[in-house]
Amino acid sequence: MNKIFYTLTGIALCLMAAPGISSAQSSGNSFRDRYYREGSYFFDDITKIRLPELFTIYKAEFGLGQDDDMVQTNNVVTDQGQFTTKYEHYHKGIPVEGSMINVIGSKGIAQYANGFLVTELNIDNSNIIPVQQAIDAAIQYVGATTYLWQDPLLEDELKAESGDPDATNFPKTADLIITKKRGEQYTADARNYQLCYRVVIHALNPSSVTDVYVDANTGALYTSQNALEHDYTATGTQWTWYNGWHNNIKTRSCGSCFNFWLHDVDRNIFTTKYGVNPWNKGSYNKDNNNNWVENDTKTASSAHWALERAWEYYINRHGRWGTNYGGKRVHVQTAASGILGTSANAGYLDANGNDNIYLSNDGSYPGSGSAGGAGYSMAALDIMGHEYNHGMIKASSALGSLGDLEAKALNEGYSDIFGNRIERYTLGTTDWSIGEATGWLVRYLDNPHNDIPTPSPARYLEPGYWNASAYHNAGGVIRKWFYLLANGGTFGGQTVSAVGLETADDIAYITYNWWLWSNVKYLEAANQTVHATVAHWGRCSQQHKQVVKAFRAVGLNVPIPLCFKIDIDGPVILQPSESAVFKVRLNEISDPNGQYSWDIPSSWNAVAQGNTLTLNSANSIESREISAKYTAADGTVSKASMVVHFSDVPWQPTNNMPVSPVSGQLELLPEQIDAINIYPNPATNTVTISIKGFTDKANLEIYDLAGRIIKSEILSVEKTNIDISGITEGIYLIKLNINGHMQTKKLSIIR
Repeated sequence: MNKIFYTLTGIALCLMAAPGISSAQSSGNSFRDRYYREGSYFFDDITKIRLPELFTIYKAEFGLGQDDDMVQTNNVVTDQGQFTTKYEHYHKGIPVEGSMINVIGSKGIAQYANGFLVTELNIDNSNIIPVQQAIDAAIQYVGATTYLWQDPLLEDELKAESGDPDATNFPKTADLIITKKRGEQYTADARNYQLCYRVVIHALNPSSVTDVYVDANTGALYTSQNALEHDYTATGTQWTWYNGWHNNIKTRSCGSCFNFWLHDVDRNIFTTKYGVNPWNKGSYNKDNNNNWVENDTKTASSAHWALERAWEYYINRHGRWGTNYGGKRVHVQTAASGILGTSANAGYLDANGNDNIYLSNDGSYPGSGSAGGAGYSMAALDIMGHEYNHGMIKASSALGSLGDLEAKALNEGYSDIFGNRIERYTLGTTDWSIGEATGWLVRYLDNPHNDIPTPSPARYLEPGYWNASAYHNAGGVIRKWFYLLANGGTFGGQTVSAVGLETADDIAYITYNWWLWSNVKYLEAANQTVHATVAHWGRCSQQHKQVVKAFRAVGLNVPIPLCFKIDIDGPVILQPSESAVFKVRLNEISDPNGQYSWDIPSSWNAVAQGNTLTLNSANSIESREISAKYTAADGTVSKASMVVHFSDVPWQPTNNMPVSPVSGQLELLPEQIDAINIYPNPATNTVTISIKGFTDKANLEIYDLAGRIIKSEILSVEKTNIDISGITEGIYLIKLNINGHMQTKKLSIIR
């Protein structure tokens, strides 16, 4: 059952808005006074705020200037019209890293907004150094002895497989981005942001993958970070089959060579050796009878099988087809000690259009005396699920992308939760841990104090356990919260009643996917979880009450629910011709024998009967307020009201499922078209569209943000130069139709 979104009802709530937007930054105090309260934007009055207007008509109210644009990225619309949409912030056509807004509503009408914005930016993009100068500076900063492109074997394999004699692992280009200096001491103030080139440098000796940010105006180093931000840290592993014997691993036959490869074309999951293109035959893990039991391929096949199960969990449980809702490729790379180094044995990296998951060389159990070769591995189902969940978070809330400890801790904690969930969903296990199969590297949901090798906090800032730099361990707080919510129990002076594993799963997934942002703090995340729960299950529902108790148990003192004596439950947004039913709900009243009365708009054709109001039709699409009154037997009167909007915005449900059903059988499929590259981006007068492996025609259309087609062409070769000199500066969407398969990319034009 897909559980992307639940019905939003007319029950009052507040939700956190962008913490980077202060009163001084908002140019419209009346807008802020009306909608921004308790740290939240809540569009609950008679004014109808349409989604297309939020960052056009009301743009200045969010502190955005004429050089700022909000570009819609992830967008899910259910068949009933409920939508969850993310907007990324661009300044002068250049992305502002981590600056984003979530908008939630129904049928094209916005109801809630939250997130994080960097306002008052004025970046100089008129005097930018050449890309090559930035790449040279990044290489000099890393200072490695050997780089990936200096390995002749890897270079020759790439050239041979791609058919391009000029192909190289050398970084040919770099992305322009506006970013913040890394470190807790640098606040989210515009003065701490700079226009940079982001260059990813792969070093072999010493091994590292580094995001280097080079000042695009001066060429000086601005900041840097480990690109493998979300690694599963360890210094050794234990070999086991871990998850038993299974006969549903999806592979691919190479035809006349009588070998099988770990290529699941249906799910777009490819498992190869580290350091080469996923189509490069020299990188394949091979087996001649499709029976993957030999030690030299067991880590690869175990990881491949585990990622297939993680993929199935998300599409079956949450209706999510890949991290980007469009079947994004997962590239698992084994024997990757060269990239992970000695501090980690598994890691995630979003690069080259793939969700990349790395596994180190199989090694020894700590203290066992053995080393190297085939042996102990991290390819367990829950650990692979953990790494895949990093991709889910990267594509949604981007938690920790700016290096903030608490956001990184939440990323790790949620990934632990869903690694455990994927194992339970697949195998029916009942443990509350992740990594237990390794025998020595374990994190617990029920008792983080028992984590191995280092105990973790179970409460926020818990003395003796909280470490300001150990973000993996700091995730113990959200792990403990999830356990209490799902299973119940008494902890931290609170007694929590279980809502059940499935409901806790829904609450956690909905929250991290649609209600959080890049640098969110623990308390902000807790409040957002409460708001999400109220929006989906209702104020003072059992879910609402237990979410609050569980957070207070782990030291996050979110407000205790204020339960009104009565409220009205019903849809807030309706189609002009839609009928609806509204009901009065008694929350704090034990006498059910009182009298109900309704105040019905004169333009409505509606019938009231007891606690129920049935709307048959309306003569106007103007927003209206309805109210109800309940008079108890002792004469006590309780009142409630809500605003109902009629949508006048065109909308249609999104299709986030595979084009064709995913087969459970082995089948030989043609190689898929590789990633589409657009460069340079931002561009000035010409942009190149490169489609690796392209052999057919493709239709290209360039749209502006208003949805107008600006340019269209038919592509017939692998690389095509597109003249954009006649298109004005700004942000555009490039849509490619290749044999019925749609791909959309963003393009920035600056001059």
